[in-house]
Amino acid sequence: ARICADSGGAVDESDETDNCVDYTFTVSSQPDLTIPNQPTIAGTMTAGQSLTFTDKVKNSGGTVSGVFKVRYCIDNVSCLTNTTGRIVADIDVPSLNAGITSGDITSAGWTATAGAHTIYFCADVGGVVAESNEGTASNCNNKDFTVATKPDLSAYSPATNPASPAPGNSTTFSATVVNEGGSSTLVGSTSNFCLDLNTASYSVCEVNLGTDWATPALASGATDNITGPNSWTAVSGAHIARICADSGGAVDESDETD
Repeated sequence: ARICADSGGAVDESDETDNCVDYTFTVSSQPDLTIPNQPTIAGTMTAGQSLTFTDKVKNSGGTVSGVFKVRYCIDNVSCLTNTTGRIVADIDVPSLNAGITSGDITSAGWTATAGAHTIYFCADVGGVVAESNEGTASNCNNKDFTVATKPDLSAYSPATNPASPAPGNSTTFSATVVNEGGSSTLVGSTSNFCLDLNTASYSVCEVNLGTDWATPALASGATDNITGPNSWTAVSGAHIARICADSGGAVDESDETD
């Protein structure tokens, strides 16, 4: 194709030889399956959560494609040609006419693992469609994302009020709950406080001061200072106090032992 400026010669120009430009193009007689957009991600980006991925395929070629399969892979740049990291199974897609884009194509759920990842989405895996453009650059698209570690609740700095109770004093307890994990707890939790009255090392809860010490949902790195709802009348002797965060097990944590 050629386009020429001042084709009627109305303008007296300094150079009458550079008025035209040529453009070469091809009208394809084959389909061409492309992925114009990156996959979208649905779900909470936290280890252990289920994520799904959605994308569309466009037939950018000049003829109908026929039926074909698509594939989602985690961390596999060769997703078009092998199944490493494939999410469950390949997905059948109906034939697309020239210029038509498919509806949403959503993967099965993937249980997220912590760290940096890339999701790949490829059309015509298996190569059943003879296309005008073949290969990863034409048939695939991808998106980088990062999955945070699970939350991890720990208890610190238990204290009494008064600080050094005398026998008979009404004594309350406080502590700090910290989310040391990489993501929010999403839900609130409760902590419990126990006293072991008979030994210098904790072995049994003899006085339970309550399991309803409430802590709201905590972002990564956030803290909550809690004070027990129940008091204890101090008795003489050496005692061990223990506070346990998330004693009700409401939060799925990266470490349930601390």
